Amino acid sequence: MADLLGSILSSMEKPPSVGDKESRRKAREQAARLKKMQEDEKKKKADFRKKMEKDVSDFIQDSDSKRKKYQPMNKIERSILHDVAEVAGLTSFSFGDDEESRYVMIFKKASLFSSSFFFFLA
Repeated sequence: MADLLGSILSSMEKPPSVGDKESRRKAREQAARLKKMQEDEKKKKADFRKKMEKDVSDFIQDSDSKRKKYQPMNKIERSILHDVAEVAGLTSFSFGDDEESRYVMIFKKASLFSSSFFFFLA
């Protein structure tokens, strides 16, 4: 009879131990840190986009400028700049051989047909 009672008690689910509670707390903290990092990254991208929108707007209003070269930037930043340029009705190209040195140039569409553009590409 004691064996039957012992087997029933051992098969019952036990309450979580302190270690389990600690693991769940750590998992919640890690999830919170990940969420904060994602929110920070999203804000950083939105801030960069705003900065590029202002910069492109200033470029468009400058009647003397036909093209603008940007400093090398990462793939995500280049993608954002290409999108901003397209929305603004400009043409943009990335140049550079490796990921660290790739940069973007934007052009007013009228300047695409000037000889200086083709000279630049040669």
